[in-house]
Parts: sequence; C-alpha cells; structure tokens
Amino acid sequence: MSVSEFISKNSVKTTAKALMISGLIVSSTAVFADGQSDVTNIGTIARNITNTFTNIASMMMGMSYVAGIGFFIGAIFKFKQHKDNPTQIPMGTPIALLMIAVCLVFMPYIISTSGATIAGEGASSGIGSANGTSLPGVDRE
Repeated sequence: MSVSEFISKNSVKTTAKALMISGLIVSSTAVFADGQSDVTNIGTIARNITNTFTNIASMMMGMSYVAGIGFFIGAIFKFKQHKDNPTQIPMGTPIALLMIAVCLVFMPYIISTSGATIAGEGASSGIGSANGTSLPGVDRE
C-alpha cells in the first residue's frame, strides 16, 4: 500500500465521520429546537432555525466590530514600527491593516444598506407567507 492510498483511505474515513457527526448535530437541532413547547409542524422548526441564524448574524456583526478595532490598533503599532525602522516594515503593511479595520467596522452598515437596496426597506425573510397570505402548516406570530 502506497502512502497516497493510505492518506486517501484515512481522509475518506475522516470525512465520513465528520459528515455523520454534523448530520447528528443538525438533526438533533431540528428535533430539540424548541424544548419548552411541542414541535407540531415544520413551521415551528423553521422559525426556531431562523431565530438561531439571526442570533448568529448578530454575533458575527459584534465580532466584526471587535476585530476591526483590533486591526486598527495593530495598524497604529505598525505605523510606529515603520517610523522607527522604515527599511524593515514597508508602508503597505499598516495601510493594509487600516483598510481591513475600516472594512470590518463598517461591514454591518454595508450589509444592512445593501440588503435594503436589494430586497426593499420593509422586507422580511418571507417565511410563512407568500404574497401576504399564510401558508398551510406554518405558524405565524
């Protein structure tokens, strides 16, 4: 058995194991999405998953702010290092860090503005309605 055959067999086993674990996580999330009430239909499960993704999006926006501030502080230190030793630290490094910081800090505004531009100002996710009418089997709050 050659090394490449051994690696490919191990990678297939590892990938299959990862897929099984992720499948178990997704199915358990769908089954136990709302532990306090009865999960009676697919609409309740869809709403719970949508709420989870909304929370994940909020967390990512907060992480974007924190990472942007971190990159900004790093850019300030790189500017100082460039001032002290311009031959070792090129000017492009702190400028790149500063541009990344600006993009990360303003990313939530860019996403909300582009979402309003594409989908309209009062658009929602559309779960549970089609042209304003309720779909059968989907609970609405």
